[in-house]
Amino acid sequence: MELTQIQSFLESADPQARMKAMVELRKHEPEVVVPLLTQRMYDQEFVVRSFVAMGLGYKQTEEGFDALLRLIATDRDPNVVAEAANSLEKYGDRAVPHLVQLFEQNSHWLVRQSIFAALESAQPDVILQLCRWGRADKDLTVQYNAIANLAKLWGTPQEPDALALLFRGCGCGGAHAAHSGSENPPIL
Repeated sequence: MELTQIQSFLESADPQARMKAMVELRKHEPEVVVPLLTQRMYDQEFVVRSFVAMGLGYKQTEEGFDALLRLIATDRDPNVVAEAANSLEKYGDRAVPHLVQLFEQNSHWLVRQSIFAALESAQPDVILQLCRWGRADKDLTVQYNAIANLAKLWGTPQEPDALALLFRGCGCGGAHAAHSGSENPPIL
């Protein structure tokens, strides 16, 4: 599809046409794509905004990074925010503080699950903080994911804190201390 036709489809009243145009943008350079995507950042259709967020992760520019930060700060749909979090992760280490802040400020389970996945190889101190917040979450899915992520801290300086968090509220007293320093992590 030619760029003029893509631009026409992006301006269409039909959300399917707008999404088709966004898919076609994959064939073009980021410098061309990102300005076109940012024009649809506030589209009334959440699925279109999700495509915008996804595209900004694949077609990376400074403008795209800033646009993703605006999306996570302003969009009200958790699907869009979660997709923007996934795309931010593609920008590397500079996205980590923004994702940590988003996790702290946005308690929607989908957003938090996306951030857990996006930061799966983050520094142990970051993972521990996310697990603390996740363990305190009201949503059982987030709590479970926080507990599962504690295993990543095995053999790190954060291991004792991870074990304490794992066994918090279990009524097992100091039973977790017996696992500290053993060769294998406790079975979660």
